[in-house]
Parts: sequence; C-alpha cells; structure tokens
Amino acid sequence: MNNTKFLRRYSNSVDLLQISTNANDMAIVSAEGVQKNRIAEGFFESEGREKITSITALMATPNGPLLILNFARYYPKLEKTKIEVDDCGKLSQFLVFDGGEILFQLFYEEKVGIGSNPYDQNRDDVDFYCWLSKNANNPKFYDYYCKER
Repeated sequence: MNNTKFLRRYSNSVDLLQISTNANDMAIVSAEGVQKNRIAEGFFESEGREKITSITALMATPNGPLLILNFARYYPKLEKTKIEVDDCGKLSQFLVFDGGEILFQLFYEEKVGIGSNPYDQNRDDVDFYCWLSKNANNPKFYDYYCKER
C-alpha cells in the first residue's frame, strides 16, 4: 500500500506537494512524471521565497477535509472552525480558529494574478487562504472533501 499522496499548488499546476499520509514527510516536487491518479483532491500553498517557511494544505479524506498547517494535522469542524484573512497593509494574516482559540496563523504577501487569465477574476481565485476563509463554513465544502479521491 502506497502512503504517499500528491496535492496541487493552488496557484499553479507545475508544483505538487508530496506528502506521506502516515508521517510528517513533505516535499515540493515537479508535477512532471507524476501519474494523475496519484494526485489527491485538495490544494496546498507555501510561503517563503528562498527557503520554505510555511506550508498550508487541504486534502480530502474519508474522515472529511484535512488541513495540514505546517506539520500539524487538523480536521476542521463545521460551526467550530473559523478561518479568517485579515489585511494588514502590505501583508495579510491567515488565521485558523478552533472553538475561538487560535490554532494557526501566518502572515503572507499579496497573491498576484487577478485578471491574468479568464479564470482568475477574484481574490479567492488566486489566494488559497482567502478561498479557504470563504468556504470553511459551507456544509458543501465538508461534503465535497469527505471522501478520498
């Protein structure tokens, strides 16, 4: 049984996150040569230019959506989990709350690309964190990511 999954980067299809489902092993790899059936439903984003400083990922599982917040794994819960993006000048702050307590936070630079093609017309089209904040309280989000694809 192969315990390695791959997730697409939210902002492009060139990079994949290779992740072990039973350990904290992760690496960003090229999508070239990875069979499509090995790519799981979900996305990831990373921060840091020269050196990766943060990885946030979403993966569909039989137990529901799984958030990977650096090396922490968290199953969000409808009505209990709150995800926010606050704009703070040149940076935005991504926050994940569990029952009112901050579980995870990071600051990131603005994502570029709005209007660069017909599919990227809104912020949540190019900003994974913004997209998560808009969908985390939607029951359809939990239904969609509650299966292994």
